[in-house]
Amino acid sequence: MRYIPRPPQNPTRICDRCNLQTPKDSTDCIHCSNLSDIGLHDMLQKHQEQLEANKKLAHFFIIAAIIISILMYITTF
Repeated sequence: MRYIPRPPQNPTRICDRCNLQTPKDSTDCIHCSNLSDIGLHDMLQKHQEQLEANKKLAHFFIIAAIIISILMYITTF
Protein backbone atom coordinates (compact mmCIF):
# COMPACT_ATOMS: atom_id res chain seq x y z
CA MET A 1 0.00 0.00 0.00
CA ARG A 2 1.37 3.37 -0.96
CA TYR A 3 1.75 6.03 1.73
CA ILE A 4 -0.13 9.22 0.96
CA PRO A 5 0.77 12.05 3.35
CA ARG A 6 -2.02 14.13 4.79
CA PRO A 7 -1.94 17.78 3.82
CA PRO A 8 -0.98 20.08 6.70
CA GLN A 9 -3.91 21.44 8.62
CA ASN A 10 -4.41 25.15 8.90
CA PRO A 11 -3.54 26.49 12.34
CA THR A 12 -6.58 27.49 14.34
CA ARG A 13 -7.36 29.65 17.32
CA ILE A 14 -10.29 29.74 19.74
CA CYS A 15 -12.70 32.63 19.23
CA ASP A 16 -13.14 34.78 22.32
CA ARG A 17 -16.83 35.30 21.59
CA CYS A 18 -18.14 31.83 20.70
CA ASN A 19 -15.29 29.56 21.91
CA LEU A 20 -15.21 27.67 18.60
CA GLN A 21 -12.17 27.08 16.43
CA THR A 22 -11.54 29.52 13.62
CA PRO A 23 -8.58 29.91 11.23
CA LYS A 24 -5.67 31.68 12.85
CA ASP A 25 -5.00 33.91 9.87
CA SER A 26 -8.56 35.30 9.64
CA THR A 27 -9.40 38.51 11.45
CA ASP A 28 -13.07 37.62 11.99
CA CYS A 29 -14.54 34.41 13.34
CA ILE A 30 -16.10 32.26 10.63
CA HIS A 31 -18.87 31.24 13.04
CA CYS A 32 -20.02 34.35 14.86
CA SER A 33 -18.66 37.49 13.18
CA ASN A 34 -21.93 38.25 11.39
CA LEU A 35 -24.32 37.21 14.20
CA SER A 36 -26.13 39.37 16.71
CA ASP A 37 -26.12 38.37 20.37
CA ILE A 38 -29.45 36.57 19.92
CA GLY A 39 -28.17 34.82 16.79
CA LEU A 40 -25.02 33.82 18.65
CA HIS A 41 -27.08 32.36 21.49
CA ASP A 42 -29.21 30.37 19.04
CA MET A 43 -26.15 29.11 17.17
CA LEU A 44 -24.42 28.00 20.38
CA GLN A 45 -27.59 26.29 21.60
CA LYS A 46 -27.91 24.35 18.31
CA HIS A 47 -24.22 23.45 18.53
CA GLN A 48 -24.69 22.09 22.06
CA GLU A 49 -27.74 20.09 20.97
CA GLN A 50 -25.72 18.58 18.12
CA LEU A 51 -22.95 17.60 20.54
CA GLU A 52 -25.50 15.87 22.80
CA ALA A 53 -27.00 14.03 19.81
CA ASN A 54 -23.53 12.87 18.78
CA LYS A 55 -22.89 11.59 22.31
CA LYS A 56 -26.12 9.56 22.24
CA LEU A 57 -25.19 8.12 18.85
CA ALA A 58 -21.76 7.12 20.15
CA HIS A 59 -23.37 5.31 23.10
CA PHE A 60 -25.68 3.46 20.69
CA PHE A 61 -22.74 2.26 18.60
CA ILE A 62 -20.81 1.14 21.66
CA ILE A 63 -23.77 -0.90 22.91
CA ALA A 64 -24.35 -2.34 19.44
CA ALA A 65 -20.67 -3.35 19.19
CA ILE A 66 -20.84 -5.05 22.58
CA ILE A 67 -23.98 -6.98 21.64
CA ILE A 68 -22.49 -8.06 18.30
CA SER A 69 -19.29 -9.16 20.05
CA ILE A 70 -21.26 -11.24 22.57
CA LEU A 71 -23.32 -12.83 19.81
CA MET A 72 -20.19 -13.66 17.82
CA TYR A 73 -18.58 -15.17 20.93
CA ILE A 74 -21.67 -17.28 21.66
CA THR A 75 -21.96 -18.59 18.10
CA THR A 76 -18.35 -19.87 18.12
CA PHE A 77 -19.32 -22.63 20.57
